[in-house]
Amino acid sequence: PTHFPNGTYAIRYKQGTRLVFKTAGKALDAALMAQRRKEVELQAASTGLLIQPTHQTAPAEPKKPKTQIKEAIKKFLDDVAMRDRPATEQGYRFTLELFMAANPSLKTLEEIEREHCVRFVHFLRDKRKVENRTISNHLTTVGTLLRFFKKEMPLDGRDWPRYTQKSIIVYTEDQLTTLLNTATPEE
Repeated sequence: PTHFPNGTYAIRYKQGTRLVFKTAGKALDAALMAQRRKEVELQAASTGLLIQPTHQTAPAEPKKPKTQIKEAIKKFLDDVAMRDRPATEQGYRFTLELFMAANPSLKTLEEIEREHCVRFVHFLRDKRKVENRTISNHLTTVGTLLRFFKKEMPLDGRDWPRYTQKSIIVYTEDQLTTLLNTATPEE
């Protein structure tokens, strides 16, 4: 049999004239055990033995160990330090320290939910007196951490702070020359 790491296995057999499909789980060995169990059950039924069918469910996927949030942040920042400028790593570190200050009871990366991000927004707005644009930047950093570990940002669009993008005035070279020529030495 071929193992499909992202697949779900099913057992197919006939019950009278009807074709039946039963889910056997995601693990190949559990699927093979379920297949063998069903073969024995059907073989016994064909010889006239009455066997109570087993209603065992496929064993649950082995649980992955949870990632401690401090270890996750360290691993993420180490990666950033290797591929980005030191200022980027320092900015990410500052933001993630603030995120942890807003959520001191957070222990694992897998625990991060919408409520933690909303609490972070309120922490930045109320305790740090940060503007919405900066809060949005900080949330983007938290999202970058989560994407690094193949997790989704738990916030909806309505949860993100709203802000107005400032329009930037760009002066031409002639305008700058005129401005500098008319300026007094004190200006």
